[in-house]
Amino acid sequence: MNLLVLLCLIACCIVGAFGIQCYICNSITHPECENDYEKFLRNCPVKSFGGRKAVPPIGCRKYRQTANQETSLVRECAYLGEDVEGKSNKVF
Repeated sequence: MNLLVLLCLIACCIVGAFGIQCYICNSITHPECENDYEKFLRNCPVKSFGGRKAVPPIGCRKYRQTANQETSLVRECAYLGEDVEGKSNKVF
């Protein structure tokens, strides 16, 4: 049993060391997300959602959204989807 726990801990360290990093921010709460976003670089965690368990990040996502007549820029980790036109903004 202790060996299993040790192997799990080692696996977590390896994933963390080689995981994807993305800029994670929203310009509504952090206006500097638009142009001065370097300080928002974070490791992307493995997530569970929509009945899926332990989904690893596949890249980074940046998009503009409009809600209540206010437009914002969102930068975040991506868990589903494909590269657009072969472009990638992954930070390793």
